[in-house]
Amino acid sequence: MKRSAMFGFAATTMACLLLSGCGGGGGGGGDGTSGSEPGTVTESFAKEMAGLVTGSTDLLSGVAEISAGVLEGAATAMEAGGGLGRPAGAQVTIPLDTACPQGGSASLTVNDGAPEGELSAGDEFSILFDQCAEDDDGEPLTLNGTMAVTVDAVSGGFDTPPFRFDVTISFQGFSYQTAAESGSVAGTFTFTLESADGDAVTFTLASESLTATENGTTETLTDFSAALTVTESTGDYSFSLDGTLESEKLGGAISVETAQPFQGTGDDNPISGTMVITDSSTGAKVTVQVVDDLNVDLLVDEDGDGATDFTVHTTWDELEGS
Repeated sequence: MKRSAMFGFAATTMACLLLSGCGGGGGGGGDGTSGSEPGTVTESFAKEMAGLVTGSTDLLSGVAEISAGVLEGAATAMEAGGGLGRPAGAQVTIPLDTACPQGGSASLTVNDGAPEGELSAGDEFSILFDQCAEDDDGEPLTLNGTMAVTVDAVSGGFDTPPFRFDVTISFQGFSYQTAAESGSVAGTFTFTLESADGDAVTFTLASESLTATENGTTETLTDFSAALTVTESTGDYSFSLDGTLESEKLGGAISVETAQPFQGTGDDNPISGTMVITDSSTGAKVTVQVVDDLNVDLLVDEDGDGATDFTVHTTWDELEGS
């Protein structure tokens, strides 16, 4: 789970989010039913659980980066639109000519309240993708649907830290298509972007429900919160996730709790961090413990009594393929 897979995608394209979305949880069906009874957690089931969680961190980290890029782009568009002499509260549609270099279109619709030409509480905007084609590292991507944003609160500005932006974002009929994959994202979440110095930036997401479907398989995050902090000057990052993941692959739900945030630098995998995954039906626990940027240990507690019954030594690459 390299940082580039987590959140180092182009902040101006929704396609990058979706490719990373559930990719970490992709692959074959595994033996998800093997964890249906206490004391029967197998090595492959433990990897399946961990793979789904690391895939979810990809999704949420991508959502955070993309949301920040869209928010900043909308602020720039509003400033430019302020020079059009339109009245406050007017709706204006702005074509995003550079958003779809491989064909199709994307447009930004803005409801800009007072003060005009500034991102402020009460502003609303949405981006509509219509067969918007993008090239991502040689892979063709096509986007459709809408990303809608309501600004809840604003303090400071992107160029004048400290700043904080609180918004509500929803995906509406949003889908993507690649040569090998197709999927969709649906749901509404709150998003906060803040920084004290403009260097260390924190992205926080929370939602009652966010659903991603990839190649016909659906996974839903419920009652979750996630936080990502990136220090631009050093490339250091930190990511945490708490909530519940319901997966068709597992045939049930698992809960996730971050004991120690995943941390790393640049485009490398995390070098430290611990997340605890609990099977909601059996109470079995799998603790994902980062060894280094190549290796991960899965500490399996089959009956949830707090004692490790066995340990699975694996790698980030293997989890991404599980």
